[in-house]
Formats: sequence, C-alpha cells, structure tokens
Amino acid sequence: EESLHSCKVAFQEDGTYTFRVAVMDLAGNQAVSEGTDTFTIDGTRPELQVSWEGPEARNGSYYPAERRARIQVRELNFDPERVRIEAAAAEGETPIPSVWQSNGELHTAFVSFGKDGRYALAVSGADLAGNEMEPYEEAEFVIDGTPPDLELFGVGDQSANRGEVRPGVRYSDAHPDRESERITLKGCHNGTVELTGQTLWTEQGLEWQMDNIPEEQELDDLYRLEAEVADLAGNVSRASITFSVNRFGSVYTMDADTEKLAGKNGLYFTDREPE
Repeated sequence: EESLHSCKVAFQEDGTYTFRVAVMDLAGNQAVSEGTDTFTIDGTRPELQVSWEGPEARNGSYYPAERRARIQVRELNFDPERVRIEAAAAEGETPIPSVWQSNGELHTAFVSFGKDGRYALAVSGADLAGNEMEPYEEAEFVIDGTPPDLELFGVGDQSANRGEVRPGVRYSDAHPDRESERITLKGCHNGTVELTGQTLWTEQGLEWQMDNIPEEQELDDLYRLEAEVADLAGNVSRASITFSVNRFGSVYTMDADTEKLAGKNGLYFTDREPE
C-alpha cells in the first residue's frame, strides 16, 4: 500500500542555496529528484550613501565651482537598472550620471554638476529581490562660477574734470549679494571722502551714483575710486579708476620715490641723477 511522506526545510538566512533530494526505501530502491534547484534568499535592504566633492556652500546653497556627487550602493544582488538617479536641472544642462563601477558588493557612480545652473539630485531603487533602499534627496542648489559684471561710470579713468563730477558704480549678477558692495573714494590730499548719492537696487544688481563733488577749492584733488562686489556664491569682482578734479587750477601728486627726493617744497638734494 502506498503512503505519502512529507517534510519542510526552512531557508531563513540570506544566501544562495542549491537544493536536491535523494531517497531510498527499506528494500534499497532509490530515487533522485529531477534537476537541482538553485535560489537566493535576500531580505536585506541595499545600503545607499551619497557624498559630495567640491567647494563649501556659500549663503546656504550656492557653490562657486563644480560639485560632484559620489553615489555608493553596498549590495550583493545589485542591478544597475533598478537604481534611479535623477539629476534635475531647473536652470542649465541636466548632467548625465557615469556608468557604475563595481568592486565586490560595493558599486559606485558619479554625477558632476559643473556648469552654472540650479539643480537637485534624488537617488532611489531596489535590489534583485525587491528590497528598497532608503532614498536620498538633495535639496535645490546653485552652481555659479561667474563673477559679477562690474562697471565704473560717470567719470573716465585718468581723466581731468571740471564742472559736474559724479562717479558711479554699476554691477549685475544672476545671484547678487546685496550686502557685499564696498565702495571707497579717496583723495591724495583730502583722504577718504564721505559717500553720498543715489542707490538703485534691481533683481540683478546695483546702480549707485555719487552726488556732485562740491565746487570748493579745497576739494580739488587727485581721487581714486575703488569698488568691490560679490555674488551669493562668493565670486568677487573689483575695479578702480583714478581721476582729478581741478576746477580752480591744476592738481598733482608725486610717487613715493619722487617724494623722497623732493621732500616738502623740494628741499632735498642728491649727487646722482635720478629717474
């Protein structure tokens, strides 16, 4: 009389298994299962880690140069087709991730954000067994490697001026830093001049023009206007001009070497012909 016998074998640990059954009855008759079953048990989520290479952030999320994301997944049963790397570009060109490089169970890819633009990054996916990795999301950030456009206007460099004299500064940038401007006006004889004038802010930058330098004889001088501005990514632009105001006659200065020779009112002498 035939009878049915059964048992259960539990495979609980992660691993790849080969399963085959052979049996023999009391009379010595043997039977072997057809074929060999090979399968993998994987109940472990892939480990995702994203790190960044490049400059430090300025003003929260602005970067003055290329940023590169290193994406690493530690997983034995890895399938690159099941990993989603979404490098979005609100402004600029959407970067393309590199191909995956594998070293054992560690798999690495890179995404470079090099051109000026506004970007975001998200990574998610699963292994061959369907275990989902903990997703990663990088909030929106800006790459800005372009210094501000800076222009000095109203007075020409190396110019002599009579009448109205109103030097000005104009600058623009995609991401201007409204607290970065440094403007100074110094006279060789009168020292630093207090700046008064009109300032116009726009979304792209600043325009400032000084009030007319008063028509007073003591303000005739040789002046130097210097300006320094920056954007939110920390890119800096500098410019300067030198000009004279001579409404009441000529003004001049001497460089340091000539000043040493001439002294006050030209009282010094030398026995060598200088340049």
